[in-house]
Amino acid sequence: MIEFDKNLGAAVRSARKARGVKQPDLASAVGLKHQQIQKYEQGVNRISAGMLLQLGRALSVDFSPLVAPEGGDPVAAVLSQDELRVLADFNQLGAKRRSVVLDLLKTLVEVEKGGVETLT
Repeated sequence: MIEFDKNLGAAVRSARKARGVKQPDLASAVGLKHQQIQKYEQGVNRISAGMLLQLGRALSVDFSPLVAPEGGDPVAAVLSQDELRVLADFNQLGAKRRSVVLDLLKTLVEVEKGGVETLT
């Protein structure tokens, strides 16, 4: 497989993980088996334009910049600078601190959705 396919697969994987979506869930959303998603993400199988569109819709991501003129980082094209910074910092934490951060994020999301009135 060519480098482009590997980079495109890596971008799909990064977008999926950043959104907390499991391979089987993404596969179900686009009518595939999770093994196919795994092959796409590894760059083993080429992603068609139509499937890329479906994956983008399922993940709420616009992958079109990745198939535009060459150049640029595919992962950076999918994630904002803030998301990249958060992921880089998160990856430097140990397991216990990651768990604390994830719990905090869940609470903040509930507050944002109106499910929790205030943080205590």
